[in-house]
Amino acid sequence: MPDPSPLPVPRSDEAMWVTTADYPAAALKAKEEGTVTVELHLDATGRVERCTTLESSGSLLLDGTTCRLMIERASYYPTKDKAGRPVAAQVTKRVRWQTPAGALRGTPPLALRAFRFSPAAGGSAGTPGQGTASARPTATYGPAAPAPRDRPGLLGWLKQSDYPAESLEAREQGELTASFEVSETGRVENCRIIRSSGYLRLDDATCPLIEERARFRPATDAAGKAMRSADVRTWRWILPPRGLIGPDGIVTTPN
Repeated sequence: MPDPSPLPVPRSDEAMWVTTADYPAAALKAKEEGTVTVELHLDATGRVERCTTLESSGSLLLDGTTCRLMIERASYYPTKDKAGRPVAAQVTKRVRWQTPAGALRGTPPLALRAFRFSPAAGGSAGTPGQGTASARPTATYGPAAPAPRDRPGLLGWLKQSDYPAESLEAREQGELTASFEVSETGRVENCRIIRSSGYLRLDDATCPLIEERARFRPATDAAGKAMRSADVRTWRWILPPRGLIGPDGIVTTPN
């Protein structure tokens, strides 16, 4: 058996990636607490590319908040193979969320632990679709997680006609990651960009469109009651081929 690979080395203090101040207000009010185990997928630069929940805390809001914070704050020094080349990797983290009342039982409100690590076999999962934008989930929450009401409509949340005219002219394209909350009615609220596409115009155009158009089947608790939850998703703005952009900014194709 080969020697086990070492854990990736964090660039910053792991204790600051998830803090007591990050406890969602709705989870505190509902006295939700628990331990969530997540797997962080690192690219060759050590950046968290996506986050997957391996074991739920029992609260979709706490699970989603954990992944959002990890994508936003966690960062590692590049991991290298035996030849000294930077490679992608995975690392597993466990976060224990406890309310102040729970902390009085003798344990800290939050704890962050590192687990096994293995080199990644390739890049990020998912192949973007053709057109203006593609979307793939960057976190997995379990059977009661929120789900788009219309799966084919997921890509339709961003349309070709939504492409900012200035971005089309400047040939701007890129991938961005947004975090948001899904209300008990399935509407998207509090959307924000946690990883930029590299272009402010594309970033600014995304969240208003998602909040306006996206509709989910809300997450449910063990009793089947609709509940507020969090989600993290990635979209890719993709430029059409040159010569297919009409004067109105809408992409057209021959015939």
